Amino acid sequence: MSEERRVEFVNGAGSWKLNSDDKKQYLLLVFKVIEGAKSAEVPFGTQVEIAHVGAKIVLFYFQGDPDEAKRIKFEKKAFGAN
Repeated sequence: MSEERRVEFVNGAGSWKLNSDDKKQYLLLVFKVIEGAKSAEVPFGTQVEIAHVGAKIVLFYFQGDPDEAKRIKFEKKAFGAN
């Protein structure tokens, strides 16, 4: 069974920092303002892992337990690509 979720884009402002350990690189994100967010929801922080897949750089995180393999990934597409 496939879960269908509505995806919405939001605007925000904050800071980011590149971090790494012996094996992985991470992008640490801290949002201080998110349009439409309640004041109790900010600041909001998270991190995404950086992976190199061939010539592409992919950002991803796991939703919930990583053992459940619900990986959410972000890939840059060429301008104008569908």
